Amino acid sequence: MTMRLWRIHLMPDAEPGTDPFDHCLRNGVVGIGWRVSRSPSDWKEYLKLGRQKYGDTAWLKAANAIGPEGMQVGDLVWCRKINDYYIGKVEGEWEYRDDEESFKADIVNVRQCKLYYVGKQVIDEIANSFTPATVQQIDNKTAALFSTVLFIVFNKYQ
Repeated sequence: MTMRLWRIHLMPDAEPGTDPFDHCLRNGVVGIGWRVSRSPSDWKEYLKLGRQKYGDTAWLKAANAIGPEGMQVGDLVWCRKINDYYIGKVEGEWEYRDDEESFKADIVNVRQCKLYYVGKQVIDEIANSFTPATVQQIDNKTAALFSTVLFIVFNKYQ
């Protein structure tokens, strides 16, 4: 399978005083919320619990993107905090984290991903991908080439 390119908003419904983006940076993850009633034993159980709690709504698209059939180890992912852009490489399989810090940040569905600060400007193909959707794949050859070269440079010199 070839590397794919994603972008994710790290702005879930965190508790007041908790910054989900900083949580991701500190813990080397990217993720989404959509917590369920108990810690699932696997992806299949998470989907069952999610459907019980949320029905078949927007949560499912975001969950599937970060889950086992979506992002893959080796894929690149973009995120931003206001106008600061970060790039990372997915380094782990889907995990559900139900510790107190992850609950407060509302980042419970995660992928291990070390993020590198890129700056305040990126090419339009990346910047314009930040639509309202929580997580989405960026299907653009220019964006993929730019991201791959940039990640290689950051990974080598940081």
